[in-house]
Amino acid sequence: MDHEFKANIQEGKEGKAIYDYGGYLPYFGNGSDLYIDPGCLGNTESYSYLGKTYEKPSPDLCKNVKKFLAGTEYFQVQELEIYQVPGERSIFK
Repeated sequence: MDHEFKANIQEGKEGKAIYDYGGYLPYFGNGSDLYIDPGCLGNTESYSYLGKTYEKPSPDLCKNVKKFLAGTEYFQVQELEIYQVPGERSIFK
């Protein structure tokens, strides 16, 4: 991705922004706005489909929402970092 983009949560869908299912990495959005497969560093099963819970990028910035974040619908992760904001309650156990 050669551009900056902030995916805001759609109004009324705040409770669907992030999920924690045992054995999986964080799952963003209801409908897989961003899904990172647990084997993401060695497979191409991760994908994104913005617009279910998070706002879609504007049409002038994005012609194909499934390819917007990684350039392809399914992708292999090269590097992964997950942060928690200090002082915020973690949803992860």
